[in-house]
Amino acid sequence: GTSVNKSNEDEHVTACSTCASILFDHLEPRFMVDRWINNKNSADCWCMVCSGVWLNGKLSQRVLSDIEHRLGTALKPYLNEESGIKISLSKLAPSISLPVDLAIRSFSFIDFVTKESQLESSALSPQSLAMKYIQKSKDMLRTELREHLKVKYNAEFCSGDGILDVHIAINVLQPCLFSGRFPSSVLGLSETQRLRKRYRGSHGLKSQGGDPRVNLEKRNQNKQPSVSYTKVLQSISALSKEEKTNILQWIKSQPLIDPQNLKSSGVKCSAAVWRRPFYLFGRYTKKRRDVSQTPFFVVEAGKCKRLGVTSVEEQICPSVSEACGGISELNNSNDDDTIFGFVKFHASGREDMDVLMSASNGKRSGRPFVCEVIDAFRKPDQQDLSLAVHKINAMNEGDEITSEDGFFGQNLNGVGVDSLSFCDSSRFSGLQGETEQKVKHYRCRCWSDMPLNQEQLDSFLFSEEPIKIMQMTPIRVMHRRALCTREKFILKMKATLDKTNNHWFTIDLSTSAGTYVKEFCHSDCGRTSPSVSSLLNRKVDIVQLDCMGIAVDS
Repeated sequence: GTSVNKSNEDEHVTACSTCASILFDHLEPRFMVDRWINNKNSADCWCMVCSGVWLNGKLSQRVLSDIEHRLGTALKPYLNEESGIKISLSKLAPSISLPVDLAIRSFSFIDFVTKESQLESSALSPQSLAMKYIQKSKDMLRTELREHLKVKYNAEFCSGDGILDVHIAINVLQPCLFSGRFPSSVLGLSETQRLRKRYRGSHGLKSQGGDPRVNLEKRNQNKQPSVSYTKVLQSISALSKEEKTNILQWIKSQPLIDPQNLKSSGVKCSAAVWRRPFYLFGRYTKKRRDVSQTPFFVVEAGKCKRLGVTSVEEQICPSVSEACGGISELNNSNDDDTIFGFVKFHASGREDMDVLMSASNGKRSGRPFVCEVIDAFRKPDQQDLSLAVHKINAMNEGDEITSEDGFFGQNLNGVGVDSLSFCDSSRFSGLQGETEQKVKHYRCRCWSDMPLNQEQLDSFLFSEEPIKIMQMTPIRVMHRRALCTREKFILKMKATLDKTNNHWFTIDLSTSAGTYVKEFCHSDCGRTSPSVSSLLNRKVDIVQLDCMGIAVDS
């Protein structure tokens, strides 16, 4: 228990009272490490661990002011203009990111104190205490910032779709890990990271992906490699005594930081705010044969070519975005073709571009779809959604939306929707499974190479009972579908001969989900059996196909 005076050489090997409390509260007797604790609150309060982040058990005013400023800037685009309105934040917000340098600094400090105080390594394990320090610091920072959010922004913390999430990152401006004096190879890390390759289509359209927290870290680190606390601590534990001493000497050589000086630049703070996804459900119709469901591109002669004049997605998503006050671009990555903020269009199955999609006012609907809205500036109310529907349908506000002619609205591009309403994520995730259970209704305009009469059609192409058919993967989709034979059912079928030309006829049929209707008509070189062609025993081709609706639950 004899007090030992520090040498001048070790005057910078001290921790502030806050860091010491986190690291050594469990230690008995405490006086063994007291000489390495600096309890002053002025410019000479050097803390080799936190570089002035903490002061008197709280964030230093310098750091707190910086965080509050950047948090306010990040929140502003998402806030309602009306004062006093509560903002809903994620139950665990804010998430915190601290620089890996704090783990290295705390490790070096504990390692030094252990050796100088001649303590058992089990009492002061540098690796486990450094991890404890990081986690405790995050908890303290989160608690202080949650109180600030409650007071200044009237925030409530909850769970649910469409609420805001917050991430705070603190970075040391003079990091020891990437200073050049201690390259990443010293800590057992790869000098170059293999970045995950992303597929980039030749059409130039960006896809949704990424994480606002990761994108923020990328911007802060200027593309320096990101490493975990655990990996760094494991690597530094394996270093030789001389290499550990070199790291300690570098930390001691850093200039003093006044934790009360607001202009001091020991750390840099940044904030990211984004809105969690919410989901909008609706049903669409399409009355043009040159409109695809999603943007449709093909490659011809090495060049990308667009097919169709527009898409259902492009007619719906911009109006949804507008109803949400726009989609944020603040959380996008700057180094690839992937963006975070997006309105993603998900439909329950799809029809070919040249197939109409209609509905009726009875038990047949348009095609169900869900818009997944990611990082919208605001969550719309029902009035906003009603305005979006009328805009998509090119109708005046208040006009009744019906499908008397089989289609919703008056959009010149042929796309209409019946409504937009909020749904939960389970409706979105079950969308594709739901379509596998629905009955589809079709109308086929067909041609026969030999004349027909109505009696022949009634004999071979009329059925009120299900007909089982076997379909090999069609030739036209073999490049993107597994080669197999699928069992499908024609549930009902009725054919009508054309009144002016006995080579032409129309078939109305109901099928199980996933039936390739075009192939059922012309047989796809015998790959679908039976088919209209085999039932009539002649060559048949389909020249026009309409989806007349999808059965809805009563």
